Amino acid sequence: GSIDIAAPLTFAPGAQIGLYGSTVTIAANITAAGGSVTASQIVPEAGKTPAIAQLQTVPKGGSATGPITLASDVSINTAGLWTNLPLNPNITFTEAYINGGAVDLASVDNLTLETGSLINSSAGGYVSLSHKVTGGAGGAITLEADTQSNLTQIYKGNLTLHGKLESTGATEGGALTLLAPSYLISDLAPATVNPALVWLDPAFFTQGFSAYNLQSSGNITVAPGTVVNVTEPTYQVTAATLSTPTGASPAAAFTVALDPLYTPNSTDSAITQRPGASFSAQMVSPSGIVSTDPSFLNDTSNGTKINATTLGKFIRATTLDIGAGAAINVDPLQSIALQSLSQLTIDGSLSAPSGTISATSLFSPGPGAGPSGTNVALPPGTVSIWLGPNATLNASGQSVSFANAGGNQTSLAPSGGTISLGSAVPGGTANSTAAVIIRQGAIVEASGSAATDEIAGSALRTAIATAQPVDQPIPVAGAGGSISINSEEGIYNDGTLLAAAGGPGAAGGSLTMTLEADFVLNKSGNAEATPRIFTITQNDPGPLLSAKLTPGQSTGLKTGTAAISAQQI
Repeated sequence: GSIDIAAPLTFAPGAQIGLYGSTVTIAANITAAGGSVTASQIVPEAGKTPAIAQLQTVPKGGSATGPITLASDVSINTAGLWTNLPLNPNITFTEAYINGGAVDLASVDNLTLETGSLINSSAGGYVSLSHKVTGGAGGAITLEADTQSNLTQIYKGNLTLHGKLESTGATEGGALTLLAPSYLISDLAPATVNPALVWLDPAFFTQGFSAYNLQSSGNITVAPGTVVNVTEPTYQVTAATLSTPTGASPAAAFTVALDPLYTPNSTDSAITQRPGASFSAQMVSPSGIVSTDPSFLNDTSNGTKINATTLGKFIRATTLDIGAGAAINVDPLQSIALQSLSQLTIDGSLSAPSGTISATSLFSPGPGAGPSGTNVALPPGTVSIWLGPNATLNASGQSVSFANAGGNQTSLAPSGGTISLGSAVPGGTANSTAAVIIRQGAIVEASGSAATDEIAGSALRTAIATAQPVDQPIPVAGAGGSISINSEEGIYNDGTLLAAAGGPGAAGGSLTMTLEADFVLNKSGNAEATPRIFTITQNDPGPLLSAKLTPGQSTGLKTGTAAISAQQI
């Protein structure tokens, strides 16, 4: 049956609340400091397969399940507690609830946060008897419509985000995970309203979460020219913090601000980096295999054989596109992860200094072709991880230096990070039949950085100064990172791959290219490996593919091939 919260509910700190019904309507506030709140039609059962809470008798023209709704001006509050011990030295105190709790709303149908609604999983904190201020971490918020489960084969839910989400922390914010049919990230809202499309403007990614995870069963698009700077503002101590009374909202005890990217200590002898946030955009499937994906089979009249029309429809409905001139930037050491069920096109820039960048596809429509196979014979390049001529994937190190009044200079020269293109699990069960195509002009770089330290002779005693390289630059350099490219369809590199050392004494990076084994069904119905041809030459042979080639075309492509020259690396 359905669940309706019509009057406010306040639970003890740390309480865990689960609301499971065919329809869940939260029309009054729920408070559980440092606890958790879950609402869903999918009912977990210990040691058993989860069940769907649904109406046993469906009204005429109705549905067995309905939406999950957080009503207008209603809040779910799992924020941590604020305690001021100098003002209340005799109270019983525990640090157990200074962190924000988790909120998870997962609907197999629509999930709606109405205008004025609020989910607050921000951190709490406390002032010790010695007047030291300690803040906690924000809690995770997960909002899922169109929830994918093998219990429900038809996805019909939309995600409506008209409410406010908060998960600010003093140490770090919580992770935000969204699941919706499709997303558009752009500066301008779409001209027409599409209930299945969630529009996010770039400012959405500056709210204080430690991770932004977008999951979709359809398209994800970053519009051309859109710049997304993913940052993590945090709680900061203010003049009012020490006087904020116990039980007040943590937001009254702190202010929210974005720290400088790097901050030196008082003597400039150490450098601290601010907390950062990661970004992921992933298309998800219960099976991870296109040939058994319910959203694919729902479009197929015969579930054992896929025709070209159905395949084309599926590819168009499950693409991930980073438009020309678009940019996704995260702080150093953070990650950017892109995963498509089919086509993945990048013609903008991804920047994660010394961090991790991955672009993968799960496209794998099954072994073989013809009457005994599950897929049509696919031309090479039907689906690809495509880096266009404007694409830049940069995980290079980013150096920074600070000098103090005494003439000393302290620097960081980080190593390059990691860039992965191709299969989600190279050599494993998630090999992809998507080709990796890197066009002329595209740059993939994970080089190390370089900087200099300097010791001022005036800062040292004479005896020590004579034994030190004083008043002169001291080079510091980071090693090159790693680039890996994996595909069972083919690898075509006409771009630039770099993972150089930052300077003398630092190691260069690594390049790994894997042309994975592919199995097809022969005339006898048995799976056999197809030939793989990897060509290595001394000199760059020039462009492998025509400049006129576009994603989805096969001109000049041959299944199971890859090439690289010594000159290119």
